[in-house]
Amino acid sequence: MSHSIAASIYIIEEFALIRQLINNLVKSLPGYTIVGRSASLARGGEACLRHKPDVVILGWNLPDGTGDRLLRDVAPALPGTRWLVVTPQESSEAVPTAIGLGAQGVLVKESDPATFRQALARLVGGGSFYCPRSSRLLLDFVRNRTRSNPDGLTDREVEILRHFAAGAAPKSIADLLRISVKTVQNQLSSIRHKLGVQETADLVRYAIRIGVA
Repeated sequence: MSHSIAASIYIIEEFALIRQLINNLVKSLPGYTIVGRSASLARGGEACLRHKPDVVILGWNLPDGTGDRLLRDVAPALPGTRWLVVTPQESSEAVPTAIGLGAQGVLVKESDPATFRQALARLVGGGSFYCPRSSRLLLDFVRNRTRSNPDGLTDREVEILRHFAAGAAPKSIADLLRISVKTVQNQLSSIRHKLGVQETADLVRYAIRIGVA
C-alpha cells in the first residue's frame, strides 16, 4: 500500500456502541479511512468482497455465527486484506482458532486505545500483532494440549516452538529452559529450515495446527 493513500478499514461488530467507538477511534487517526461497517457475518463478508479493504476489524461473536467463518470462507479470496480479530477476554479458544486460520492480529475487547492503535499500525505496515492477554490465552491453550512430534522436530525443538508460539522471546525461553540464547536461536533456525517457513506468524499457525499451540 502506498503511504500517500489512506489505508481502508472495514468494521464488523455486533454491538452498535462498540462499533461506533471503534469507528471514532479509527477516524481520529491520520492515514486511515473507513469504507464501511456491518453487524453480521453475512453483510460483512459481502461488503469485504466488494470493498477489498486493507484491514478488517472483526468482532468474534456475531448474531449469525463466529468470526472463524469469515476467516475460512472470505479471507482466502482477499489476499491483500489483513484481519484484526477482537475477541472477548474469556474466549480462550477463539485466539488459537483465529491465529490458526490466518488472522494477523488479535485483541481482547478490554485492550486500551493505545494497544488498538499499535495493532492497527502493525497490520497496515505488513506485520502481525497479538496483545499480551491473547498471548496468555494462547499459552493456556498450549498447556492443555499435547501431540507427538511431527516433521522431524526433536523434543527440544517442539518445546522451544511451544514457548515461542505463545509469545515468549528467545531470551525468556533461554532463561526458562536454562540454555543459552544462541542455542534457542539455533533451534529456531532449525525449526524454520525443517518446516520451510520464515515468518513468526507461520510458525504460530503451524504450532496450532499440530497441537502444540
